[in-house]
Amino acid sequence: MTDETKACPHCGEMIQAQAVFCRFCRTPLGAPAGGPAPAMSESAPPPPPKKSSAPMVILLICVAGLGIFCVIGILAAMLLPAIARAKNRAQTVMCANNLSRLWRMQNIYSSQFGGREKLFSPRTGEEFWLHLSEPGIRLVDPSMAELYQCPLRDSHDRCDYRGPVSDVNELQDGGPVGADKRGNHGMRGGNLLRKSGDVVEIEEGPAWGELDTLLKP
Repeated sequence: MTDETKACPHCGEMIQAQAVFCRFCRTPLGAPAGGPAPAMSESAPPPPPKKSSAPMVILLICVAGLGIFCVIGILAAMLLPAIARAKNRAQTVMCANNLSRLWRMQNIYSSQFGGREKLFSPRTGEEFWLHLSEPGIRLVDPSMAELYQCPLRDSHDRCDYRGPVSDVNELQDGGPVGADKRGNHGMRGGNLLRKSGDVVEIEEGPAWGELDTLLKP
């Protein structure tokens, strides 16, 4: 045996000089000197094709996308109720502000049109509020019409708020002078305005039901 090597004329790999076939590409080589000619063999089969990694990449992308959508769905399910509650809270506060501003307009009315005794209008129900927009008074002009509208109500009346059932001038300071009409806040009660000027939120229940005898649409 000899340690001499040579390059395969087909693939260029280094093989033993006495080799009959290339051990890498199986190409037949010339027989060594004095030896029989090598038998012809069929061409070596081509190497197996490499498997493409594209399907695996696509699968990973799909799985990652599905995971992202699941996370977004979970976050949305958690956040949407909180957003709805915050919106409802803001609209409830706006409703209370409407009642408070209407009462301030009534105080202006009593100062300008109530005579020496600074009397409020003796009107009742929603007309107690709507007369603030009448000609000759105009304390609530058309550009301020949203004062008559509860932000939580889907469709609006001329005025979404109830007024006193009797002459306000005869009421005590803590007496009710205005409130949401039933249904303004759904089945959650509504805001109540007292003669003292403070507005409180009343939940659906006995206290809210008692207002039906103290206020009227």
